[in-house]
Amino acid sequence: MKRKDGLFTGGGRKKIKYFIDNQKKKILDRLQIRLEYEESSEFYHCGNKECQRLKFDEAVELFFKCTNCKGPLNMVDNGRVKEALRFKIEQITADISRNQ
Repeated sequence: MKRKDGLFTGGGRKKIKYFIDNQKKKILDRLQIRLEYEESSEFYHCGNKECQRLKFDEAVELFFKCTNCKGPLNMVDNGRVKEALRFKIEQITADISRNQ
């Protein structure tokens, strides 16, 4: 229920808490899927910020040459991305556990 001052009381708070918890779980799911993708793939990139990184099989098909800038595709170390994903997953998991 919404009060005159705009704050929620009673059942409204429970609904908001449920909504927030549900959103956290959805985000956690997406982060876990992304981590699996990052861990199971090898990526290649030309170094140009305007170009996209490619998975190994795509890079092979292109003979390790960027289709956008024609530069050579080199293997990308995605260790920092995986580390950041793990960190965020741990944060959200701990937050969900604390709020149950």
